[in-house]
Amino acid sequence: MDSRPKTTKIRSLALQILEESYEAAKKNIDKALASGAIDIGAYDENTYKYLYECPNCQREVGRHKKMRVTNACSNCCKTYNGGKFTRDYALVLKLVN
Repeated sequence: MDSRPKTTKIRSLALQILEESYEAAKKNIDKALASGAIDIGAYDENTYKYLYECPNCQREVGRHKKMRVTNACSNCCKTYNGGKFTRDYALVLKLVN
């Protein structure tokens, strides 16, 4: 008879089941990717509805929601204005999807 306590047996059995489930799921995902059933590029999280641009450095900043207050380019504010906000570098709405 095994001298290990029952909780250790249960824990090791549970870990074994989880590991087998993980391996099976991984195989299924790999198979679906290989067959083309899943398209990784179908959803691009960087597709923003609103695109803003800095008038100074032309850096683009994407947002999913429209900005309600004036925001400025942080790089330009840090570089040219000692890190303080100025409307000189206010982001301008460039594109709405």
